[in-house]
Amino acid sequence: MNSTFWITKEVLQLKTNGERITDEMFAGFVMALEYMSQLPNASLEKEFIDDYRTLRSGDVGNETLRLYLSELPIAHVHPETGFLEAHGHSHVKATIATALVSTGGTGKITIDGHHYDILRDIQAREILLSPLIVTGLLGKVDIEAKVINGTGGKSTTPRAIRTATALALAALYPDLAERLRLAGMLNYDKRRRERNKVFLFFLN
Repeated sequence: MNSTFWITKEVLQLKTNGERITDEMFAGFVMALEYMSQLPNASLEKEFIDDYRTLRSGDVGNETLRLYLSELPIAHVHPETGFLEAHGHSHVKATIATALVSTGGTGKITIDGHHYDILRDIQAREILLSPLIVTGLLGKVDIEAKVINGTGGKSTTPRAIRTATALALAALYPDLAERLRLAGMLNYDKRRRERNKVFLFFLN
């Protein structure tokens, strides 16, 4: 399946006759299919799985990708470890997130110094991990995420971290940037925070 990748949320909505699909639902969908494709007897369901995968895009997609790449952070070599790393920045509404992604890692993911299981909601974790699932890098890179003003709807913080992570991954692995773009993970969320809607996201 190296020459294909999962369809985008928009394509999935078309395949489901226009059903509204949230980011959380799409992340869970991709993770479920990724898990299914790794099972020992996955070949028995190859036709079903392939129905949700697509070939690489053509020149139009590549031109759009070049525009995205011009806005990516710059990858650099860590002076002590010798591994590449990149620092992604993003925001969703009033929440700002940064993600330092390092190659040669063991899959360690922290948010403000805490293990990512500080996200109590399973869908929030799925959103956070979705860039790693889409690129096949789960367990292969380390991520140090930091959040400023991390309050809002329960998906706000993981969505901000997701985009920051995706931008850093695209900088580190340019050949995988197209997958992230088509999955809609290289876009900033331009919506503003709703008035009078503030939720405490982390439970201390």
